[in-house]
Amino acid sequence: MRSILRSYLINLFSLWTAERLIPGLTINGNVVSLLLVASGQTIFFTFLKPLLKIFFLPVSIITLGASTMLVNALLFYALDYFFDEISVQPWTFPGASYDGFIIPQLTFGIIATYIIIAVLISIVTTFLHWVRK
Repeated sequence: MRSILRSYLINLFSLWTAERLIPGLTINGNVVSLLLVASGQTIFFTFLKPLLKIFFLPVSIITLGASTMLVNALLFYALDYFFDEISVQPWTFPGASYDGFIIPQLTFGIIATYIIIAVLISIVTTFLHWVRK
């Protein structure tokens, strides 16, 4: 029970962080909507992720584990499908420049947005699980 609560809090924080950093992700409503979506994410990541990892094991072996982001993106797509509180749209990164280093303007489609959300959520949850230990 304690590990599920800990996982829930980590998923809650990762969703909140992703919503703040990625303009294409919006969670409609108030804090209750965020709590509801985080509970759905915890259930999906606890029960469905191991099954999908087994299903995608041959692809994961061929791609040396890179397909894990595909599994996370599929889980987030399922989360978006089942919860009306989540909205994912294509978005445009305006670009950045720092001391001669220039990142041009980039437009991300819907699939790229799901992948970027999955990568960000994976980074945040992995870091928080690492800090916990």
